[in-house]
Amino acid sequence: MKVAIILALFVTLLGVSYAVDTCPDVKFMDNFDQKRFLGKWYGIVTTGIDMPCGSYEIFDIGSPTNFKMTLQPVGVNIELSRKGKTLAEGFNLSTPFELLNNSNMRIFATDYDNYAVVIECKNLNGPIYLAVTIGSRQKTLDNALVEKLKNEVIAKTGIDISGMKAIDHVQCY
Repeated sequence: MKVAIILALFVTLLGVSYAVDTCPDVKFMDNFDQKRFLGKWYGIVTTGIDMPCGSYEIFDIGSPTNFKMTLQPVGVNIELSRKGKTLAEGFNLSTPFELLNNSNMRIFATDYDNYAVVIECKNLNGPIYLAVTIGSRQKTLDNALVEKLKNEVIAKTGIDISGMKAIDHVQCY
């Protein structure tokens, strides 16, 4: 019972969207530059639950292949820290709960200065869950760009974009 509650809380906090049979086999961004991607990002739209906040900060921790990410998923000062290794197209994250398997945070597209399209797929010891987020360096992103990213980047992979919800950041700490 405790495991189920912890798992449900973890999935809820991360805004994970839906169960799939396997992680999607999509082409990720070529020549991903971790150094340019470091720093503060805000979730603008995401699959899954309503989140009053969704900010991420990615830090270099002294090695070109290691990083630390903090996540503020709710409107209070709760932070989850995750460490991982850099991949050619994103990050391989370790989870703060040893019962859960690692996940891969992959970058679909980014210009490093304004937007990023990120997929996180994880195997939770059985079901596989998928979360897709469009992020920005600011708390807002031009609606026309958001729609273009949803329709021209995400939807073309076969991922359902109909359930994507806006994160307004009004209640962020």
